[in-house]
Amino acid sequence: MWGWTGKRGGTPKAAAPAEQSRAVGHRLILVMTCLTCVEMAFAITILVLVTEELDEGRRCLLSDGPADMCGFSYAAAIIGILLCITQLFALCRPIWMTGLAAALAASFWLGYAITATVYAATVDNAPGGRFRVAVCALGWSSYICHALSFLLVVAAHRSGWKHEALSESVDYMIPTAIAFKERQAAAEAAKHAALPQGALARMSAAAVAALQRMSGGTGPAALGRTSMGAAPPVTVARTSVGAAPALGRSSVTSVASEILARPSMGPQPAVSSTEGDQALQLGGGEAWRLTEKAGRRARMRLVLPLLAAAIAALSRSALWCMPFPAPPAVPVPPAKRPTTPTSELAPNEALLRARQLFQGVAKPETPLVLPNGTAYVASSVTGQLLRSSVQQPDRREHVGWLAVPGGMVFHPDGYIIVCDFVKGLLAVDPSSGAVAMLSTRISDARLAPADADVAFCDDVDVSPMTGRIYFTDASRIPPIRRVGGGYDPLAASVLTALQGGATGRLLMYDPRTRITELLADGIWFANGVALSEDESYLLVAETFGQRLLRHWLTGPRAGSTEVFLEGLPGFPDGVSRAPGGASFWVALISTATPLVQRLPSSRLLRWVLAWVPASLQPAPTHVGLVAEVSAADGRVLRSLQDPGGVACHTLTSAVQVGGTLYMGSLATSHVCALDLPAS
Repeated sequence: MWGWTGKRGGTPKAAAPAEQSRAVGHRLILVMTCLTCVEMAFAITILVLVTEELDEGRRCLLSDGPADMCGFSYAAAIIGILLCITQLFALCRPIWMTGLAAALAASFWLGYAITATVYAATVDNAPGGRFRVAVCALGWSSYICHALSFLLVVAAHRSGWKHEALSESVDYMIPTAIAFKERQAAAEAAKHAALPQGALARMSAAAVAALQRMSGGTGPAALGRTSMGAAPPVTVARTSVGAAPALGRSSVTSVASEILARPSMGPQPAVSSTEGDQALQLGGGEAWRLTEKAGRRARMRLVLPLLAAAIAALSRSALWCMPFPAPPAVPVPPAKRPTTPTSELAPNEALLRARQLFQGVAKPETPLVLPNGTAYVASSVTGQLLRSSVQQPDRREHVGWLAVPGGMVFHPDGYIIVCDFVKGLLAVDPSSGAVAMLSTRISDARLAPADADVAFCDDVDVSPMTGRIYFTDASRIPPIRRVGGGYDPLAASVLTALQGGATGRLLMYDPRTRITELLADGIWFANGVALSEDESYLLVAETFGQRLLRHWLTGPRAGSTEVFLEGLPGFPDGVSRAPGGASFWVALISTATPLVQRLPSSRLLRWVLAWVPASLQPAPTHVGLVAEVSAADGRVLRSLQDPGGVACHTLTSAVQVGGTLYMGSLATSHVCALDLPAS
């Protein structure tokens, strides 16, 4: 296979066309390999741009449905890298495979470039201008590169290139270890035989066959004598390989004549062919071999380094830099990982006695009940805020419209303060339904614009003394927008858990100065918040750390944050102060399964689960669980449970008014109300 073209057993071709075809093959392989590497670089660049455009979760890939520019570009880049890898493999195959791979890749990138251009020019909520221009330019550039590759293949085919020529040129082009040994052996043989440098290197299997025919096919043959001594015999044994291939470098006669015409300067090599392997036994005892597998090895030595580089780039971009559809997955520090529950809660079925109020209100996150029985309930699905009463829960009055209402609390000035998952911190006038925007970003010039935004306003509490509003920004990943409309805050929380980033924050808004301050950060999904009775500290639920944090507002430890209670058997959500201030109510949205317990320590497992569709991901356990925690030492005083989730489950809040505990949920269409036994 070295130094000849055409099929085995065929007639010899003219030297000039064969050499010309081989030279064209070398150049074509080099150009197409470079083009494929450039195309892969374009695809990886798109991945990097998408990562930057996400702004650490400000615009998730599913935020605008399947037509979202970021998600579309991300999927296109992954497919483009796979197409480049396919084209690299096709370079070592017949020419029609290379042409097919180039045509498929060109068609794909043409479709992407057209779609991206039309989308960027017509959709109002498309990503920023720099991103639009960049991905469109990269898409068109990738199409041009693949189209050029296809045109090169077409031109080669039209010039009469045979289907073997493409792979053979790979064998000839690469300076592999086998080719290096061949040159060394040729130089050593030329030194002993006084042949020109490279003469033996051009001696192919066809030349060996010619020498065999010249010697009669058996026994030694005298190759010519000179005054320097006798030439050694050349012995060729016939094997089952078949007819020798035609010589592509020059004719058989010319090569044989060139070898026989030179004087002998020493021992000549003996050439033999056995079982399909061509072996050249050198006079000095050194042996080197060219096998039929050598060509395949040479081709793989071209592809494997490029393939390894592509996989490395793809792994870094997709596995560690861009887990779908969240920002980069990060290791969870041991201090942030949940600890093993110190003690199991005594099982009970206390929540089975709960009444179901305000039925039909979909996913009421936090019910707001006054001592006189007036209640305000908001649906996190429709965004409608309703006024009703616990005495007549079926009679309801429309108050106003919100986006995705979360925590709610009354302000001393008579307003309802709402943490809207999407819009931020709001104030609602209960009499007119007017909505005022209070805060959507932190008033700190030291923060970057993206970091200053409130991405996921979750829960809120108000100081009766100062009127200050304390609220949580749960994560840098905002609520995921559903394809059919609306938002899914639960999906955003799942992505936060899989990403592993502790990006939650505790904030304070002062209505007098209209300034939003950052009190604490580094919370792994900052959820419920509650002010102590003396307003000396705040309790914050760190959901995926399965703990409660205490942030000091006054005293010698003011400004510091510490663990108040850890080792909870589930994921804490809403936190509220019980009447009297001696305890806090904590709603646990779900219990922790063994698989979930392994998530913080396994970065790979979190990445794999992030790619699993939501319908196939492990569903949260549907149980109802509320715990009462001592304000003095953080002990769990009692728990209220619904093990089967029959009446109450997926609880997100627990607020005590008088002797009744009202509980909201992100999975039911009612509010649970449980009459507590007298202490």
